[in-house]
Amino acid sequence: MMKKSDILKLKSRKEIYDFIKKNPGLKVRELSRKLDIPKTTLLYHIRYLEKIELVNEKKVGKSKLVYASKEIGKKEKELLEIIRDENTCKIFIYLCFSITFSTVEISKELKVNHNTASYHIKKLLDLDIIEEVEVKNGSFHPFKNNNIVFKRNLVKSEKLYRGKNWSRLFELYNIMILHKHSMFDEKIIEEYMDYLKEGERKHIKSFNSMIDSIYDTFLDLFKPPFCS
Repeated sequence: MMKKSDILKLKSRKEIYDFIKKNPGLKVRELSRKLDIPKTTLLYHIRYLEKIELVNEKKVGKSKLVYASKEIGKKEKELLEIIRDENTCKIFIYLCFSITFSTVEISKELKVNHNTASYHIKKLLDLDIIEEVEVKNGSFHPFKNNNIVFKRNLVKSEKLYRGKNWSRLFELYNIMILHKHSMFDEKIIEEYMDYLKEGERKHIKSFNSMIDSIYDTFLDLFKPPFCS
């Protein structure tokens, strides 16, 4: 069996492998654009690296994401799938700014129909990152296990969501920081990082301190009569 060092002696192939290793979860189209290599040429090298088990592809929806084999664990792949999908990632960012969101809001924000918005929301639900919020008589709790109550009138069939698993949200936040250089729009990610800059200065080291920081910022922005 050939050694990895021998397989990667070809400069172009090594450059492709090293880039995939550094930027896991990109689509072939994105790899082709970022590496400035024709898609057919890139696919040839990916198929070769796949055959010798140095890279692998994972089908997500209609797309295939490329990873360096044995470099990324299952949990990290799940989170990478969120940030590599522009619409799903934008929903997560929207959640960080607004704390809660509805299907109608996301449909308008992403400029997509209701079914498409619901599809991307379901991905976050399946990963236990968000949960549906119960709205009673136009009132709901934007934070779980908290006494703050918001008023909200939803249109028919509209559903409201909030963050659920804050440890997962914190992991997703760290994944975004790690891979922001290869995101769909680095400017958007930078703006998101600026939003949490105050928390960074407070030396966020756990998901508890992260949510405390977001919570404090949120209350600074939204005072009565928005909350009661």
